[in-house]
Amino acid sequence: MPRFLENRSPLRECGLFEEYWPPGVLPSEEMVNGLYGPGLVHEAEALATAIIATIDKVQLQAIAKPPSPSIKS
Repeated sequence: MPRFLENRSPLRECGLFEEYWPPGVLPSEEMVNGLYGPGLVHEAEALATAIIATIDKVQLQAIAKPPSPSIKS
């Protein structure tokens, strides 16, 4: 394992995600261990799943919004 990954949990290193994403997007460490497994690869899989789900949700919200009415009409 590369030295920079030793004793670091990707979920703990994602403070930036937690700051900008709504609550509940990132699963807790216990939830990741139960759903995916205890390894770093499993935490990375959980992060990738959360990122993809968030992008999909944002894209759906952008499509679902009707265009705003024109000021001139």
